[in-house]
Amino acid sequence: MGACDDFDIIVVDVSLGELADQVEGNYLKQLPTGFHLQPEDVDRLRNAAAKLLAQSASFQSFIKQLR
Repeated sequence: MGACDDFDIIVVDVSLGELADQVEGNYLKQLPTGFHLQPEDVDRLRNAAAKLLAQSASFQSFIKQLR
């Protein structure tokens, strides 16, 4: 067995387009890419990420494997 034979790769693909709130998703998709965002925009992105990961079957499967 090689040094890297004991792990699995799990791909989690989420998109702002998958948000139930299309207005919020469209707002977040229009944010500039860069190193400076307004604190409110960072909070909105983090909340969206939490929602998307909560509804992602592959991410939830990964979390179950960790337990």
